Amino acid sequence: MTDSVGWRGVFYLNLPLGLVALVLLATAYRPVALPLTVSKRRVDYAGAATLVAFLAPLLIALSLGGHELAWTSPLLLGFFAFGVAMLLAFVRIERAVPEPIVPLALVGSRGVGIPTLGMLFLSGGLFATSLFTPLFVQGVIGSSATRSGSVVAPMMLAFVAGSVLMGQLIARVSRYRVVGVLGLVAAATGEWLMSGMGLDTDYATVARNLVVVGFGLGSALAAFAIASQNAVAVAQMGVATGLGTSGRAIGATLGSAGFGSLLVARIGADPVSPQVLAGALHDTFIAAVLVLLVGAVLVLPLHVAANVRNRVAPLIPAQSQSEPAA
Repeated sequence: MTDSVGWRGVFYLNLPLGLVALVLLATAYRPVALPLTVSKRRVDYAGAATLVAFLAPLLIALSLGGHELAWTSPLLLGFFAFGVAMLLAFVRIERAVPEPIVPLALVGSRGVGIPTLGMLFLSGGLFATSLFTPLFVQGVIGSSATRSGSVVAPMMLAFVAGSVLMGQLIARVSRYRVVGVLGLVAAATGEWLMSGMGLDTDYATVARNLVVVGFGLGSALAAFAIASQNAVAVAQMGVATGLGTSGRAIGATLGSAGFGSLLVARIGADPVSPQVLAGALHDTFIAAVLVLLVGAVLVLPLHVAANVRNRVAPLIPAQSQSEPAA
């Protein structure tokens, strides 16, 4: 689409696809009606608002810092200060409301909080690779947009393979921490290989490095997702899974902004040539190595006890007798 129609065509392509999905949802989806008496829930609007107010200025600061605004700029420091204030307000609200949007007790547990943190760092490394590898292939090697976009296919296939294989392994040996840490270390190794690419790198070398990154990230994702789900009771599994998804989304967003800001700052005012771009991407991939290694260290305390389902305090209001567990 980019090579033939232009980059705007990528966005227009979503319109017919979205229309097909909408038609299928409206005509073919028939949810099963369950005989449940669902009690009225309270929506944590204040928590949601302060969470957004914490993340938005942080993302703006990471996007602008180092090139459009100096890191010591009063405006940039103001963004960070406002974000910290909203984070403190968010924590205070979540401690007080009866049904928080983010249960802090669950986030603070070793069985859920640590895997969520691992997914945050994992997602940051994933997006650093998927965003900047096509840029390397097109801007340094000189391939077309089609070829630069398809280069991430080996990584995604390896990602799926690692997730499935390690999920099967964990189901038999329950080594969440070992698989998660080794997965992040393997992904960091792949990022280190990526940092060594230059003007003479061929397509096969890029694909090999991406396979290492993808298999490591997929393995770690399986470990963290299964660990967080097995650490809670069935009634809390949706919350634990949602926290993991939120961690991945936040990691992807912060990683994209942070790595992108680093890349732009590294290029600076120099004319963008293959040599300059290769050097800037080298530093970006090295930063991804550090992020993944920090994530590997932070998940070392991960532990899910065998009887944890019976020990985790309920964080969701108990169901009534007419509300059978899902």
